[in-house]
Amino acid sequence: MMIMERMSVEEKEAEIGRLKQLKLEEKKLNKLKSIQTQICLVRMDMRIKSSLRADSEKADIDRCCRLMEDLNKLTVTQQNLFMAPEIVETMRKCRKYKNSELVCKLANECYTKMMELFPAAQPGETFATIFDKLRDKYLQENADEVKRERSLAHRLIKAALAYSPTNVVS
Repeated sequence: MMIMERMSVEEKEAEIGRLKQLKLEEKKLNKLKSIQTQICLVRMDMRIKSSLRADSEKADIDRCCRLMEDLNKLTVTQQNLFMAPEIVETMRKCRKYKNSELVCKLANECYTKMMELFPAAQPGETFATIFDKLRDKYLQENADEVKRERSLAHRLIKAALAYSPTNVVS
C-alpha cells in the first residue's frame, strides 16, 4: 500500500486498470475450468453407463472402475453437479449394481463425496430431494449465466469435435 501512495494519479489509474484486467482474466479462466469439469462429468457419465451395459457379459467392469476412480479424484463443486446432474443419478444407481462389489463400493465413495458438498439432510429428506431443490433454485437464480455457459460449452464441444489431428496441415 505504501507503494500506491508514492505513485502519481496516472500510475494509480493504470495499476487499478491492470488489476481489474487480471481479475477479469482470472474469472474467465475459472469459468472455462468449470465448463471443462462439466464436460468431463458428462463424458464420464456416458462412459460409465456404456461400460455397464444391461448384458452383463459385455460389461467392462475394469473400465468402469477406472472411470469411477478418476471421478473420485476430480475436484467438483455444487455448480458442476447442478450443470451435469446425470452423474449424480448414475452414481446413485451404480451403488446397487449387482454384478460387481467393487463397482458398488466405488460408486458409493463417489456418491458420498458428492453428498458432502451439500448440507446434511433433515429427518425425512433424502440427498436426492435436497439436490433437486438446490439445483432448481440455482437454475432459477442464474438462468442467464446458465444459458451463456451452455452456449459456450456447445461451442467448445463443436470445436473439439471439428478438430482432428488428421486435418492439420503441415
